[in-house]
Amino acid sequence: MRNSAYAAGREELVLAVSLELATASWKIACHDGRRDKPAVHTLTNPQAGARLQAALDLIERQKQQWSLPAGVRTVVCYEAGQDAFWICRALQAHGTECYVLDAASIPVARHRRRAKTDRLDAIKLVLNLRAWLHGERDRMHVVHVPSVQDEALRHLTRDRAELQKEVLQHRNRIGKLLRTLGCWDDLKHGFASRACPGGGQVL
Repeated sequence: MRNSAYAAGREELVLAVSLELATASWKIACHDGRRDKPAVHTLTNPQAGARLQAALDLIERQKQQWSLPAGVRTVVCYEAGQDAFWICRALQAHGTECYVLDAASIPVARHRRRAKTDRLDAIKLVLNLRAWLHGERDRMHVVHVPSVQDEALRHLTRDRAELQKEVLQHRNRIGKLLRTLGCWDDLKHGFASRACPGGGQVL
């Protein structure tokens, strides 16, 4: 049950958390809505599972540091990217509310486009999350998290299409090489190992 921790008529207390993901480290920004600036931390654990556990431990320490109720509603978000959905599934398995966001949906002020760091991105993300939780749905777009089976099927379909594209590219390269050797008909009959009119050999 979500713990409001406030008297009747006051808004629900929520700990918003954003993850800015990179291979070398994660930036984590936390904000409870009761202070001016989010707290930002860096995790550099080399193993994925250890880094995720460190993130969960950090969130719990932040709750204690800010004297938040143990059962305070905690909402985590991160942008969809190379890490896909495993982090979201893992957090949800630990009972943590999590959303994956479409990176293109996060508004960017023109005068701030040049000042881009993981720290600033994490802060911007957690502030957008708080606004989204307060009903400002134009601040970000939540991506549907597929099942493990659907995601595997999606990877299979995409990989098959990529392989077919690569096969076509290789055939075109071989075809161009054969034309330079006078072997115009070999693409129709397969690449037999024999001599070509131009003195080359099809392998």
